[in-house]
Amino acid sequence: MKRTLFLLSIISVFVLGAVANNHKAIPETQGIQADTRLNIFPNPVTGNSFQITSFKEIKSVTTTNLLGQKVPVKVQKQNSKKVKVTLSRKTTGIHLVSVLYNDNTKEVKRIIVK
Repeated sequence: MKRTLFLLSIISVFVLGAVANNHKAIPETQGIQADTRLNIFPNPVTGNSFQITSFKEIKSVTTTNLLGQKVPVKVQKQNSKKVKVTLSRKTTGIHLVSVLYNDNTKEVKRIIVK
């Protein structure tokens, strides 16, 4: 009985290892080219502003809460690939930041505002 349990545990380790090695993670932004590399920092946001950097040129930035309501922001372009976003009023919770690029592609990332 002990030998059977031992063999079953070894088999399960190999099976789980094989499944884990063949697992492919789904990227957070499906359908977006991998060269965008959108970075938002700090995240979580503790003040009233955050920075966005990207390898693509940024056209516009919008933010919404999880109810789909727009959160007013002021966007200051530091250059075509880096912007500073200031929240007009600090609303805590999870927000969605939508970045529209000059080539009309769009990327959405989550931030937490504390």
